[in-house]
Amino acid sequence: MFNDDEDDDDSASNEYILELLERYQSSVANGESAFFMEDELSSLCDYFLEMQDLEQEEVVAEMGRRMYPESNFFLIRQANLLLDKDMLDEAEELMTQVRDTGEQEMEYYRVYGRINLLKGEWEKAESYLKTTLELSGNTDVLTMGILAGIYNTLGNYQEALNMANQVLLEPTEDNEIRERAMLDMAMAYQELEDIDGAINRYQKIIDEEPYNAHAWQYLGTFYNDTGLFERALKAFDYSITIDPSIALAHYHQGLTYLNLKQVDKAYESMCEGLKLNPTDPILLCGVGICHEKKGEFPQARKFFGETLSIEPDYADAWYGLGNCERNARQFMQAADHFRKAADLDPSEENYWFCLAEVCMELRNLQEAESALAKVLSLNPASLGGRLLMAELYFDTGEPIKAQVVLAEGEEMHAQNGLFFFLQAACYLNNGMRTDALQTLQTALDLEPGGFDAFLDAAPEARRLKSFVSLINKYR
Repeated sequence: MFNDDEDDDDSASNEYILELLERYQSSVANGESAFFMEDELSSLCDYFLEMQDLEQEEVVAEMGRRMYPESNFFLIRQANLLLDKDMLDEAEELMTQVRDTGEQEMEYYRVYGRINLLKGEWEKAESYLKTTLELSGNTDVLTMGILAGIYNTLGNYQEALNMANQVLLEPTEDNEIRERAMLDMAMAYQELEDIDGAINRYQKIIDEEPYNAHAWQYLGTFYNDTGLFERALKAFDYSITIDPSIALAHYHQGLTYLNLKQVDKAYESMCEGLKLNPTDPILLCGVGICHEKKGEFPQARKFFGETLSIEPDYADAWYGLGNCERNARQFMQAADHFRKAADLDPSEENYWFCLAEVCMELRNLQEAESALAKVLSLNPASLGGRLLMAELYFDTGEPIKAQVVLAEGEEMHAQNGLFFFLQAACYLNNGMRTDALQTLQTALDLEPGGFDAFLDAAPEARRLKSFVSLINKYR
């Protein structure tokens, strides 16, 4: 039902602000020092903050300090504005003045939380902001949002998830806070490896808000993570149709096309995102990856280089450069780049695997073994890592070690015909014909039509009657 009283309140509030603005603008234009009540100046501060006119907010806050030097409100307001400019020391000096008055309200704790955030003192920031939230009656969405980010940084992902979810449940018209909460929620779900939970949560948001472009974007990223690429593309299409300005929606759409081996479409999506944000290292690297996949290595190097000029510690860009150098058979430079990527992100097994491959090309077998050990510690089921480790041991004259590594893989890949085809090839390539034939039999029993993988990996088998005869039985 239409609420006349509420409409009247809004009208009166608008008239009050318009009158204040007229007086303020007149005094500024005429160079006068007009008198304002304390609550009038605080209302003007709130108005300029809402309008994102921080310059005028700063002018009004300074007026408030001159007229009402005993008021903490304007000190805190100026401290906040200084923090927006990363002027940490100046902001802290003002907050010391507030602390000395002994009057410490909600905003006092919020500003000190921000100060500790800028210092990287996460636990202290958490403590101040939890106090802020308690003083707000556990309803302040801005503080909740900041805390969600802190919990992600501290590795407390379940608490980050809870806090981000609370932001989305509380009513707020600040879309930026809601968008940040959805990002923090996505990060927490990723770290918790709860992909199904993430899909269900973002689907629920979409059920309530069908035109929430950010929710569609995150839903798409989780569909991509589960290999549901067609669903992911539909989600990204919805996100981009609703709001074409979300650069990361184009980026993740590009990743999905890469997963589908549709490199040209991936390139188009990445470029659309880059048009929206030309200095985003994520998008620059994404375009570089597409050039690399297309075999356009000079262009790939250019984009990886631009990425690293903005973000020197971007591991994927170092990895991309490594792939470019490996393609040019510049194995020493490739190894340097792969080492850098692995140092920056030791949890990514691909970096270690590629480092092992180029180290084997360089005959740096000790480092190759160390890198492959890292691969298998990160992912014991790595088929490529286990087979390459066996090849390394055969290469160094240690066949027993090679057989042990492969035997361990048999347990993990008991139903995986591809593993046994490649294991058989490994045996044959290293002169172990009997073991190769027995292993090929196991592979064919599991997957009768998969023998092409064996023949591609061990071309010699095409000339060996015993292997050809065994394969023909399964044709």
